[in-house]
Amino acid sequence: LWNKGGVLGIVTAWHCLTGTHPHTRQPLSPETGARPNKVEVSLLMNDCGQGSFFIDLYDEDGAPIWYIHPLGFAEIDLAVIYIGAELPVGAINVAVNQIECLDWTVTVGSDLFILGYPRNLHRMGLPIWKRASLAIDFDATLDEPGQRHLLVDTASREGMSGALVIARSNGPITLATGD
Repeated sequence: LWNKGGVLGIVTAWHCLTGTHPHTRQPLSPETGARPNKVEVSLLMNDCGQGSFFIDLYDEDGAPIWYIHPLGFAEIDLAVIYIGAELPVGAINVAVNQIECLDWTVTVGSDLFILGYPRNLHRMGLPIWKRASLAIDFDATLDEPGQRHLLVDTASREGMSGALVIARSNGPITLATGD
């Protein structure tokens, strides 16, 4: 979840919402040409159960209800779909941009985790944590106009697209201030 001014949203890959390859604009399922018209949002509940609800991806006129990145859509496979401020009663509501984090330096080889649902695998609605490592220096793409991507090295499967990527450390870290 992402919180923008009290409105909750889900940040994911554009191709997850459209069923379309972001560069070729071809269907991701060439055999059927199927494209999603709704998404299921699964939430962990306070009673350790799982709750879910569906969000339509298009309004009554057929226009998409999600938002795309304003500065380079063709290069940034990213979309946000807002779900409002109300979640089902008892849902655990933790927006990633409201979690207090230390400002620390992530370098090539640093541990990352991709939280997703490969082939719909999960436990009580919780995602699988796939270990990854940063495979390119953050500064390496700053010299390339229009390039806003990072490369990670991981053994991954279908279902990890659009997944949250986090850096986590269980040991000493170098703060961005150099301490």
